[in-house]
Amino acid sequence: MTSSNKLLYSLILVLSFLSSPSFADDPLNTPVSSGTICKSTPDPAFCKSVLPNNHTANVYDYGRFSVHKSLSQSYKFLKLVDKYLGHSSTLSRTAILALKDCHSLAELNINFLSSSFDTVSNTNGTLSSSKAEDIQTLLSAILTNQDTCLLVNRNKQALFVDD
Repeated sequence: MTSSNKLLYSLILVLSFLSSPSFADDPLNTPVSSGTICKSTPDPAFCKSVLPNNHTANVYDYGRFSVHKSLSQSYKFLKLVDKYLGHSSTLSRTAILALKDCHSLAELNINFLSSSFDTVSNTNGTLSSSKAEDIQTLLSAILTNQDTCLLVNRNKQALFVDD
């Protein structure tokens, strides 16, 4: 599993906490350490590597930070795809087409993450079930898009030979 996928899986978990009625009575606004919040994720070690060390915030702030971090990584990924497309004279036709598809998917990911970030940034409390489901749907689409683009990377030798 790639780092970007792990981060998105962690986001899905955090968002499920934010929308869960069973957690609605818990003091989610209470500051906790990043180590404590990471224990609730599928990969605590990765979570600790992403969230700021020795930092105390509430679940909502960690969720906002995670979405923002994912958005930042998505912009970096788009720049990388653009860089490869900028050297298209050295690429096979198949590679160019795959990278163009990847570029479109990366732009969609940025749009989806921007929408998610706007939603969580404008929420001071628990997300409604419908908003949380919408964001989880967007995050699922992002995972699919990212996996599709990563297939290009896994098969790059085949793509970078002349047609």
